[in-house]
Amino acid sequence: MSKFYYFSDCKTLQDVKTRYRDLVFQFHPDRQNGDLETMKKINLEYEQAFAYIKEHPQTEQEKKSNYYADVNDGYREQILKVIHIPGINIEICGCWIWITGDTKPVKDIIKKAGYIWRKNKVAWSWNPPEFKSRRHKSWDMDKIRETYGSIFVPNNPNPSLT
Repeated sequence: MSKFYYFSDCKTLQDVKTRYRDLVFQFHPDRQNGDLETMKKINLEYEQAFAYIKEHPQTEQEKKSNYYADVNDGYREQILKVIHIPGINIEICGCWIWITGDTKPVKDIIKKAGYIWRKNKVAWSWNPPEFKSRRHKSWDMDKIRETYGSIFVPNNPNPSLT
């Protein structure tokens, strides 16, 4: 993928998603040294890299896993809606985004962003509408992390909520 600048060494869709999260953390305009123009370039290249790798899988396993990558639609937008909120933890487990931490003071913002309060998990969650869960109501977050893996998304520690 030498035609890409920010995603040139990404070989899988997961590589592209991981790199994108890192770049958002570094360049998001709400961050102290963020840059809107750079973020626009990153967003455009992200879409192109994602489409390229999806259309050119390198192995049979990647072909099969690309089906699940479609669930990615909406993730970036959902994360960007809350990444600026101080005191929260953003985590991706499987096909779900989970928000924990000091959420009570900002619950209206989180709810408006489309997240649902899960009292059994003591966390907010979001998943793409087309993805159906197995309804593991009895599972705690540790069991979910153990089963589906976990990626923490760094947020801006010095944001402005205005």
